[in-house]
Amino acid sequence: MAHAQLIIEVSQTQAGETVIVCEGALDLATAPDLSEAIAWSITRDLRRLRVDATKLTFCDSSGLRCLLEAAYQCQQHSARLELTASDRLARTLELVGLHVTARDGTLIAELSSAVTDAVAAKITPTPSPAK
Repeated sequence: MAHAQLIIEVSQTQAGETVIVCEGALDLATAPDLSEAIAWSITRDLRRLRVDATKLTFCDSSGLRCLLEAAYQCQQHSARLELTASDRLARTLELVGLHVTARDGTLIAELSSAVTDAVAAKITPTPSPAK
């Protein structure tokens, strides 16, 4: 059985936007790699993080959780998370209730503005009770 592979490239634009390009499968095995890249990208001066997921071939619930956690982290740092999605990923996002719009022929989801308190409560870890 072949293992899923995710190729991640991180760069910055002239406008100071951090861009993470993902290619391959975003699943239980590879989501931690994207989470790590996102964690390193969230800095004090970050205003916008763009995840280019147009080359994703697969995204399971672990991948969706990773993207929602990234949106929550960006929201906590007053930054925007913008996701550029493939048709398949856009349909998946819409199935879970996240709005995707077309801009210049590209499917965009503004995930940081889509994360509500209810969603945030589901994706943020709850502290363990003190003993």
